[in-house]
Amino acid sequence: ASCSKLQWVRARDGPVRSLMASASAVTACTCKSTVSVMRRMARSESSWSADTAAMAPEMMLAMERAAHEFAGGVEARLEAAGVAWSWIRVFGDPAAIVVSHARLADVVILSAQGANPSIGSVALHARAPILTVPEKNPGFDVRSPVLIAWNGSYPCANALRASLALLRDADGVNILVVDDDNAEFPAARAFDYLSRHGIAAEIHRRDSDGEPVAEVILTFAQRLEAGSVVAGAFGHNRLREMLLGSVTRALLKGSPIPLLLAH
Repeated sequence: ASCSKLQWVRARDGPVRSLMASASAVTACTCKSTVSVMRRMARSESSWSADTAAMAPEMMLAMERAAHEFAGGVEARLEAAGVAWSWIRVFGDPAAIVVSHARLADVVILSAQGANPSIGSVALHARAPILTVPEKNPGFDVRSPVLIAWNGSYPCANALRASLALLRDADGVNILVVDDDNAEFPAARAFDYLSRHGIAAEIHRRDSDGEPVAEVILTFAQRLEAGSVVAGAFGHNRLREMLLGSVTRALLKGSPIPLLLAH
């Protein structure tokens, strides 16, 4: 949020309110309006009925009107906040479009719930970090305390590096280790890294005692009155996450505050 350029991608106005809450720290943003186009269920023309074909022009006009109304609302909010911005309208697969255009972005903002494209499809392939914003509470104070959920993984380290600009402005930086620390890359390494960048931090340790790790993280964030959580995204393979559950998905589902994620 305190970066020189902010890349914003979403087809709803929830993140716009979040953006406005920290507009004084944002110098520029690029809005991407992604429109999913209906694909044919089969290559044969017979898969489309005459009624469906007749409705196609009407459907395209409705999409055009919706896109125009959405753009107008976003542009009005950005102009009122005094944020420099540009608008790019693209048709196609939302995930591929966002990942492609995020190559020179400092951060991509998506809604934490119901995002299209999905957060996973972007986080796993984009080189920019993802800032997810809860729709029920989209405000974001960049000066509030930040909680770093540390497990020593590559995604977690990437998220930490990507959050430096945010951490420099934060009113307190806290590193949380749940259960056992990573023996190869413990929290002390993160502490030292931040120290070399002139950022003071404090390390905390908590046992889950059978409680879901995501709940431990969010409970501790609430105790600290943190304004955001920094975490690695989808650090385990897909099969393990399907069988045991994903901490990332649990955080996205339950977090009342923004998450800065990276893979």
